[in-house]
Amino acid sequence: SPALFLALKLEFMRKRGSKEGLYLISELHRHYWTNHKNIYSAIEGVLAGSGDYPVFKKLLATLLLKLRTARGSAEVNEAIRQYTFSAGTIWGTMLGICIKAAVEKGMDISDGLMDISNQLTQAHKRAYERDRLNSESARMTLFLVPLLYIATMWMSKCFLGLSAKTLLLNQFTTPEGILLFSF
Repeated sequence: SPALFLALKLEFMRKRGSKEGLYLISELHRHYWTNHKNIYSAIEGVLAGSGDYPVFKKLLATLLLKLRTARGSAEVNEAIRQYTFSAGTIWGTMLGICIKAAVEKGMDISDGLMDISNQLTQAHKRAYERDRLNSESARMTLFLVPLLYIATMWMSKCFLGLSAKTLLLNQFTTPEGILLFSF
């Protein structure tokens, strides 16, 4: 159905965009400082830059347009709400809150941007470590399981005196053997 297609497209966009966070926040923070803590100019700088964040460039361009044309707090809130919904990430929501504070109250959001950047850095480190552990587990499984199976076959032949044919018949033609092999 069309609704399912749109929901899947949104989730795919969110997943792709979630990986753009660290670089986007770093770039936004840099432009925020160089433009004398003007959030509008900082967003414009990010949009004009050569950074590779296609999902969030579109979201920020739409957000900037809505913020510039907002006629009050309610319209700013709605623009931020739409942005955070489209972002679909915790860091995107935090960024939306920072932008809202800068637009509505003129607050300095440097600390907020640094906090988001630090959290994303930690998340990247944890994701790298998780991927490393998963790849180690996969390599162990790939090499260790066949090696253990061959060792088991060899020990059965040497210590139990079973021929390879008998062992394979018992392994694959009996329910107990198939269960043990599956395990």
